[in-house]
Amino acid sequence: MTIKTKLLAGYLVISLLIVAVAGVAVYGFTKTQSEYDTILSQNTPVMVALREIQYYFTGQANDERGFLLTGGDEFKGEITQKADQITKRLQFIQPLVATDEEKQLLQDITLSHQRFTQINYQVISLYKEGKFDEAKALSFGEGRTTRKALETSFNSLVKISQEKSKNTAAHVQTLVMRMETVIVGAGTVAVLLGIGIGLFMAVYITKPIKRITAHIVSGDLNFQEVMGNSQDEIGQLVGGFAQMVNDLKQMVLTIKANAEQIAAASEELTGSAEQTAHVSGQIAASVTNVAYGTEQQLSAVNESTAITGQVSCTIEEMKQNSQVVSEMSGRMLTAAKRGDREIISAVEQMKSIEEKVMDTVAVVGKLSERAQDIGSFVATIAAIAGQTNLLALNAAIEAARAGEHGRGFAVVADEVRKLAEESREATQEITVLINEIRGETEQAVAVMGQGRLETQKGSESIRVAGQTFHNMLELINQVTVQIQKVDTSIGQVAVNSQNITGSINNIGRISQETAAEAQTVSAATQEQSAAMEEIVSASHSLADMAQNLQMAVAKFQM
Repeated sequence: MTIKTKLLAGYLVISLLIVAVAGVAVYGFTKTQSEYDTILSQNTPVMVALREIQYYFTGQANDERGFLLTGGDEFKGEITQKADQITKRLQFIQPLVATDEEKQLLQDITLSHQRFTQINYQVISLYKEGKFDEAKALSFGEGRTTRKALETSFNSLVKISQEKSKNTAAHVQTLVMRMETVIVGAGTVAVLLGIGIGLFMAVYITKPIKRITAHIVSGDLNFQEVMGNSQDEIGQLVGGFAQMVNDLKQMVLTIKANAEQIAAASEELTGSAEQTAHVSGQIAASVTNVAYGTEQQLSAVNESTAITGQVSCTIEEMKQNSQVVSEMSGRMLTAAKRGDREIISAVEQMKSIEEKVMDTVAVVGKLSERAQDIGSFVATIAAIAGQTNLLALNAAIEAARAGEHGRGFAVVADEVRKLAEESREATQEITVLINEIRGETEQAVAVMGQGRLETQKGSESIRVAGQTFHNMLELINQVTVQIQKVDTSIGQVAVNSQNITGSINNIGRISQETAAEAQTVSAATQEQSAAMEEIVSASHSLADMAQNLQMAVAKFQM
């Protein structure tokens, strides 16, 4: 049976217990409800009806007494009404009583009430016939006796109903307490059973796993875990562990054998690697000597290459300088030709400037004349402004004499006076400016006269410079031809120098390649020696690992 089935069986048992507890609880609640229904449907209605009967019976007896005291006809109707209500209550109670005693008491009450009602009617009839004494005697005699008997039976039935209600309530209370005990007990049993099943399944599942784990942790691979005929998941798990332990045992045996083989092989490898490292060291020493000789040869070639390179550089610089000089001479020739043309143009421009200066002198002279005319105009304006100021002053005096009527005219005269004053000041400023313009104009005329002389001198200098540039142009043409010849010779020398430098460079390249190959071989030999040393170190480490592996395998008991 699998663990799943066992767990389901345990949970099924617990569920059945819970269902049983629930069934007992439902039965108890149903029984309690039934008892309460009995109280509510039988005992309580009987008690209520008896209380009402007692109320109506007391009222019926009081109505009889009231009739005897007053003789009122209304009491007869009250007696009939109350008697009918009592009869209805007795008929309602009759199917609710169960015991013979209750039925007998109910029958006695019914008969006594019928007799008591008949006595009531007889008393009323006697009283109406005038037989007062007989009516009273019947009421206080047989009527009273019947009433006493009725009350005794009625009290007995009420007592029985009360005892029956008390007994039912007590039975319900006992039933409730019994149900509580049963529910608590059954619930406790279900909880304990659930805990027991849980503990059993926990121990059943974990105990064999703990035993197997303890053996594996201690390194004991010779144990045999027995689970009987268990075919559940635990049995399968133990079987799987057993298979794993067997596989682990085989793996440990294999590792042990391989560790011994690795230890032996590492010793042989160490010997071979040490011998190979010794031979590699000798080869490296030989290759180092070859590389040293090649480096000396390469150094000599490099020195020759450097000297040849310097010569080539010098020739190349001479060639470049010659080309630069040739280019510069060409540029000088071009510049000289352009300068000659510019000097000729400058001579013509100087002539034009001289003509412009003369025109400017004439214009400035006319400007001086116009300035004199403006000065005379300004003087006239100043005189008019003075006269206007005098007229404004006279107008102000006349306005002052006119008094209140001339106040507006006085204001106008004052404004006119201000304008005249401002005009006078402005004419003074203009006069100053015109005088300055006239002075500067005269200076300009003088400067322009001097400029004319200087222009004439510049024209002569430019003409002389043009003749000099023409002579320089012829000399530059001759120098340019010689420089081109020198440039051609230097070019041939540079070509021969480059050929020599190329040959020496080839020798240097070959020597350098030889030295590089020697260094490569030396480096490779050194790397091989280092690799041999690493192999020796690795073989020692491999031997240590094999020894540690043997020690680790020795912990397992097989």
